[in-house]
Amino acid sequence: MPQTRMRDVPVLETERLIMRGFDRANFPNFAALLADPIVVKHIGGKPVSREDAWRKYMSLDGSWNLLGFGAWDVFERNSGTYVGYVGFSEFLRQTVPSIDGRPEIGWVLALEAQGKGFATEAAKAAMAWGLPRFNGARPVCLIEPNYPATYRVAEKCGYVKHALTKYNGLDMLLMEYSG
Repeated sequence: MPQTRMRDVPVLETERLIMRGFDRANFPNFAALLADPIVVKHIGGKPVSREDAWRKYMSLDGSWNLLGFGAWDVFERNSGTYVGYVGFSEFLRQTVPSIDGRPEIGWVLALEAQGKGFATEAAKAAMAWGLPRFNGARPVCLIEPNYPATYRVAEKCGYVKHALTKYNGLDMLLMEYSG
């Protein structure tokens, strides 16, 4: 199947990571990531089927064409090992307060990549790329309130508590970029 892109996804590089656009060849890594019950414990709580992972992969990649921003697959620079993904989308989530029209950042890392600072490093690179392109819209992130690791990453990237909200019947913490 030919691979075509209507919009080129920028490659971002940090000291330890390479972030590049989604590629069908990397989908098995993405699907395995979202099928890991430990990885998804704080992002929905249930392992994701291969079919639903494919839908998510296509959706995040499609954000580039529809919104001008999206997500990156993240790899360790030296080894080429898949770390996870990070990026932005607009999910049209039903929250109060509304976050419609605002880029929402998210990150998911493989279990063996957690605790090494990769999430912060990748999210900061994504923020540095995104902020000049968001036309003044302040990005947000929606996290489980009892997940200190994700909260610390958000804080290190300049996010502050904005509101407690509900999403899909769960209590969630809405954080907003304060830069």
